[in-house]
Amino acid sequence: MAQMTASTIAQRADDFLSYLDEEWAAIPSVAASWESWSPEDRYDFWVEWPIREERLDELERLRCEGQLTPSQGKHLAELRLLIATHRPVLEQLFAQA
Repeated sequence: MAQMTASTIAQRADDFLSYLDEEWAAIPSVAASWESWSPEDRYDFWVEWPIREERLDELERLRCEGQLTPSQGKHLAELRLLIATHRPVLEQLFAQA
C-alpha cells in the first residue's frame, strides 16, 4: 500500500471533518422529518450511518498519531461537542428504525 504524504493526510482529514460536520449538523433536520420517511429510507440511513463513525474513528486515529494540524485538532474537538449534542437524538431515531 502506498504511503500517504503529510499533505494527503491533511487533505483527507479536512475532507472528513467537513463531511462529518455536515452529517452531524443535519441530525435535527433528519429528526424533524423522520416520521415522513419510509421504512426503507430509515433502514438505508441506519445501514449507511457506520460510514460516518468509521470516518470519526479515522480522525481519532490520526489525532492519536499526532498527524492532525492544530487547526484540525481544534476542529475535531468542536465536532465532538456537536456529536455529544446530537448523538442522543440519533440513537432515538435508530431505536425507531
